[in-house]
Amino acid sequence: MNQLSISYEDKAKVRWKALSASAHYRDLQIAREIAFKLGQQRNMTTSDDVRYEMSLKFPDTVFGNWMGSVFERDIWIPCGFVRAVHKGSHSRIIRVWMLRCM
Repeated sequence: MNQLSISYEDKAKVRWKALSASAHYRDLQIAREIAFKLGQQRNMTTSDDVRYEMSLKFPDTVFGNWMGSVFERDIWIPCGFVRAVHKGSHSRIIRVWMLRCM
């Protein structure tokens, strides 16, 4: 995809996602480690699973937009959808992720 075909909205989304991830670098690093362990144990996982496990270990964690950066496309494959169950999610649709074969 060349630069001309990327919309302004897509560029803004990428920029704000990067800013949010950098502001919560340590939380993001921990969440990625938890996601990787869950992916190895269960074969598939979601952001709700990561949020739950992280809340058990770090109950003071403030979740936000940075959670959208947990699943990096180079090691994860989207493999389905489920409804979110955490408080405030309004049962929105979230992705199910599976680790790529390495």
